[in-house]
Amino acid sequence: MLDPTFTAGGPISGAAIVTKGSGNGGEQFNLDCGGPAGGAYTHTFRFFIRDTSGAVHTGTANVGPEPGVWHHLVGVVDEANSNVVLYVDGLLNGSGTVSPTNGIQSSSLPVTIGARSANAVILPSWTVGAIVCVPGGAHPSYAQGYYKRDNAYYKAWDAISRDRDAFLAWIKTNVLGRGPDAFATYAAAEE
Repeated sequence: MLDPTFTAGGPISGAAIVTKGSGNGGEQFNLDCGGPAGGAYTHTFRFFIRDTSGAVHTGTANVGPEPGVWHHLVGVVDEANSNVVLYVDGLLNGSGTVSPTNGIQSSSLPVTIGARSANAVILPSWTVGAIVCVPGGAHPSYAQGYYKRDNAYYKAWDAISRDRDAFLAWIKTNVLGRGPDAFATYAAAEE
């Protein structure tokens, strides 16, 4: 969530949220605010990967960061079915294609939060509370074609997402207090 005092499209325009690799063609994958302008948004959310030839495969959303509003973002690469997809708040919001035979560009660089370069932090680290790279990470929302949403949990989420203290308590219990195996069980239950 952006600080409510920021203006839409202000200091975080184009900023990386989570990236493996570095900018200017060195990214293996990238989730950022670098999509084109759309409606009221100066920049929209975008998820892309590079294949082994360096070609980019992108899912671009039609929404972007908003001051004072939390968004739940999930990027999925499904090479077997030729899909690159971006979910915003549990809904499919952007998609692209990728060849199942190209593979994904290798990178020995670390995953970074808030920048595509170790030398240029654009998005302050306090704006990201947690990043989960595991199957089932969109819970309680669904990831279309992968697993269904948890309806009871999803109904409770509406109230949780509107209250900062309730949200922070939920994150502490359901993300920071659990290991990756806990999230993988949601995806496995749907298989």
